[in-house]
Amino acid sequence: MNPPGSLALDTSVCIAHLRGQCDIISQTLAEATELYLPLTTLGELSYGYERSGRDQRSRAQLQLIRSLAIVLPPDVYTAECFGRLKSHLASKGRMIPEGDLWIAATAQSYGITLYCRDDHFGHLTDVMDIKQA
Repeated sequence: MNPPGSLALDTSVCIAHLRGQCDIISQTLAEATELYLPLTTLGELSYGYERSGRDQRSRAQLQLIRSLAIVLPPDVYTAECFGRLKSHLASKGRMIPEGDLWIAATAQSYGITLYCRDDHFGHLTDVMDIKQA
């Protein structure tokens, strides 16, 4: 378990912060005790960099977010959390995108609050700690 104020970042809050779209998100990130980047989030951000044509601005943003956060690799426990979360969502008839499910499973496996912007993460608030922007 990580100290209070630690946040695992979903791709949506990283993008909003990097684009300067939401002062509340940037303030929350600045006030966090520790920032963590699930490997799947890093993969989605890397995809955005590739899709941007690998421009310098996107490269600088990717390097910035990597410098602000500790990368969390998935492990066997993450896979078990993924299975439990997906089963939970299926029982409610509320599936979310697979990438987001892996991000949530990573945060849960490390015991870190997931900080996100997408509404569909709200379907997991009864089984894990979610902070929505």
